[in-house]
Amino acid sequence: MNWIPWLVVVVLCWIFIENPLQPKAWRELLAARKDRRRKKDLDKRVRKGPARYWLEFVGSIVLFLFFFRAMVAEAYRIPSGSMENTLLIGDFLLVNKVIYGSRTPDWVGIPFSRMGTDIPYVQLPALRKPRPGDILVFRYPMDPLVNYIKRLVAGPGQTIQVVDKVPMVDGHPFAKLPEQKHADDFSMPDFYADPQIFPLGSGWNRDFWGPVKVPQQGMKVDLDADSWRLYREAIQLEGHNLAVTGEGAFLVDGKPATSYTFEQNHYFMMGDNRDRSSDSRYWGFVPEKNIVGKAWIIYFSVNVDKLKEEFWQLIRWNRLLRFID
Repeated sequence: MNWIPWLVVVVLCWIFIENPLQPKAWRELLAARKDRRRKKDLDKRVRKGPARYWLEFVGSIVLFLFFFRAMVAEAYRIPSGSMENTLLIGDFLLVNKVIYGSRTPDWVGIPFSRMGTDIPYVQLPALRKPRPGDILVFRYPMDPLVNYIKRLVAGPGQTIQVVDKVPMVDGHPFAKLPEQKHADDFSMPDFYADPQIFPLGSGWNRDFWGPVKVPQQGMKVDLDADSWRLYREAIQLEGHNLAVTGEGAFLVDGKPATSYTFEQNHYFMMGDNRDRSSDSRYWGFVPEKNIVGKAWIIYFSVNVDKLKEEFWQLIRWNRLLRFID
C-alpha cells in the first residue's frame, strides 16, 4: 500500500497545479484564481505599507507553524537502531498528534536549550487510545526534554513478561513482527541478574523479565517492598513523592499511606531491535501524559552509511512516503 501516498500527491498536483493535461476550462479557472490572489495581495501591500505587510506575513507563518507542530504533526528523525528493521537510522518521520488528542503547548522556554518552565495546557479529545502494536513517540520518562520512539507492547492493566526473548502479554505471545530482529542468537540465562534492568534488584535481564502489571488509571496497589521497587518511579512521574521511614512505613507526599491509586494510564514500550534497545525493560513505564503521538509516515530517508557518495545515492527512494505500521 506504499503507492497510495504517491497517488495522492500526483492527483493533488494534477488538480491544483496548472498543466497541459487539465481541461481548458479548469486551467482558466486556476489562472483566474491566481490573478485574483495576486491583485488582493498587491492591494494589501499598498494599504498596509511594506514593513507592516511583511511583519504580519512572517508572523502569521511562524504562528501557524508553531501551532501546527504543537497540535497536529511534528517531524522526528530516527537517531539510533533500536527500531530496526522497521525504522532505520536516517529515517525522517511525521508524528500524528491528533489521534491521541492534540494539546496546547505545555512548556515555554528558550529554543534549543533547557531553560524554560511548564505551563498549564488543554488537551482535546482523542480519536482513540494507544493500542498494543502502535509505534509511539514519547517523552523519555528520565528526561522529558528528550523524545524516544518505541513500540507499545503492553497497555494499562495488562501483565507483561519476557520469556526467552518473547514478550508475553496476559500470558499470550506478542505478535511477531515482520521486520523485528534479534542482534544476538543467544538468550541470557534466566538466573542472570542484569544490574541495569528495571527495577533495580529485580534479578531479571533483557531476555527474562517480569511478570509485572502495567499501571492503570484507578488501579490500587498496596504499598510494600514489592510495590516500592516496581511502582515508585511511576508514582513519582504522576507528581507525587513516595518515601519510606526508618520503621518501614510509607509516606505519599509526606503523609502516611498504606496504598496508592494510580491517577493515569501507563504503557510498556519495547524496540523492534529487541537486543539493542533501551526501553521499558531498562527504565520502566511511560505515563500517558508523556505520549507525543503516533509515528505516521516516513517522508524522507537518508542512508548515513553512504555519506561520501553522490547525493542521489544517499536517499533511500523505496522508503519515501511510506506509512508506518
